[in-house]
Amino acid sequence: MSRGFVAAIIGVLITIGAWFAPWKLPGLPAIVALHLLSSADTSYGDLAASVRVALVTGLIALNVTSWALVVYACLWLTSGMRSRRAAA
Repeated sequence: MSRGFVAAIIGVLITIGAWFAPWKLPGLPAIVALHLLSSADTSYGDLAASVRVALVTGLIALNVTSWALVVYACLWLTSGMRSRRAAA
């Protein structure tokens, strides 16, 4: 399997874990984005249903992408270390 596919699957799993985990770290990219998008005069409940659906979908996509990029970078770095160690 390719590194990109593995990273995407792990990103999805971390995001699913964010829904059920008792800690905030797995959902941190979405939490930060929601904090940056929110304003003092508008709450999530005041938004129209279609806007809430689009917002949650976008936050899920952002969370999956963020964690997939982190995992991909880790896989890329570790593969580079293995190839350098094998060459030595």
